[in-house]
Parts: sequence; structure tokens; C-alpha cells
Amino acid sequence: MFTGVRFSPSMTKNDMINALNENFALLENLNRTQVFRDETGKNRIIIGRWPDGQYGLLISKPGVDVLSLFK
Repeated sequence: MFTGVRFSPSMTKNDMINALNENFALLENLNRTQVFRDETGKNRIIIGRWPDGQYGLLISKPGVDVLSLFK
């Protein structure tokens, strides 16, 4: 889900530029990596770029936080 920064007519030019840059950074991260949680709230699946820089699909065992595999 993407929740970007909203723009308003009262924003200064610098605020608009910063908001645009933040929106692009959010989109870039969304396209690179998605982390899915199971019903208990544990991070179980990573799709995209992993914390070590590789790309792929990684699924952890039940009860194991997939991000803990990179510590």
C-alpha cells in the first residue's frame, strides 16, 4: 500500500520539492521490497531486495522472523 505525501496550494516551492522527493523515495522502496506478516504479526515473507542487497523471494519457518536471518 502506498500512502504518499499530500500536496496543498499553500505549500512553498521547497516544501513541494521535498514532498515530491519523499513520494518518489516511497515508491522506489515499494517497488524494491515487500515484507508480509503472518497472523501472529511475524515478518514471514520478503519479495524483492533483501537486507543484504540480493533480490529474490524468501519465506521463513513458522514463528521465525524472516528479517532475523540477516543479523
